[in-house]
Amino acid sequence: MAHDGRVRWMRYYVEEYRDPVTGEVGSTRLAEDACEYFDGYGPAPDYEIPERYFEWAFLVAEEAEGKGSIRAGVGGLVNAVPADYL
Repeated sequence: MAHDGRVRWMRYYVEEYRDPVTGEVGSTRLAEDACEYFDGYGPAPDYEIPERYFEWAFLVAEEAEGKGSIRAGVGGLVNAVPADYL
């Protein structure tokens, strides 16, 4: 399943999840909030957040923190990016 705007949403709001002291992005909370916004929970009775939300949030956080450049392919990160992220 493609991200259908989920990554775009995460990129738009990523700065709201940045810690003002450390500068790190809280990717777990970003994933949880995106899943809630898009009602992306798994089936009953567990309603777990699909792993892809955490993967997308991690990549968005890395990108925002300047630790990886997905567009430029720096450090081989492009090869590790799920196809539905790009």
